[in-house]
Amino acid sequence: MPYAHQGEVKYAWQQQGDIVTSQAAAVQNTWYTFLATQDDCRLMFAVVDISVANETLEVEILIDGQTCTGTVAAVFGTQYFTHLYEASMVANALTLNVTPQTLYDSFIFEGHSVRVRARKTTNGGAGTLRMKVGYSLLLPT
Repeated sequence: MPYAHQGEVKYAWQQQGDIVTSQAAAVQNTWYTFLATQDDCRLMFAVVDISVANETLEVEILIDGQTCTGTVAAVFGTQYFTHLYEASMVANALTLNVTPQTLYDSFIFEGHSVRVRARKTTNGGAGTLRMKVGYSLLLPT
């Protein structure tokens, strides 16, 4: 809402509730959307895991038409955090590993249009694919 004396709208990043969702019996090579396309979105973190052994997981983050992907040979019940390191930015490659982000390992993506998907690319079993995504939206204050 605009301030009466200024006549302009102020915007601020407003944290949204984390998305925690799962896909039971995930099908090989089928993309599952965990964060539907959001306008003016800042992605804070994305964590993925699967409840079956011997699967390869792939995470895709689409920002303003540019795709970043990362894969990992997953261990049953292990959470994998998405990272984007400077060396991999040229190739639009995400790194998925068991280490959470730190203050010095920032993982903030933002854009006018942001989407997060994941899939398993192997067929080790009928495990549940889970993901947790934290994000904020640029909204009028």
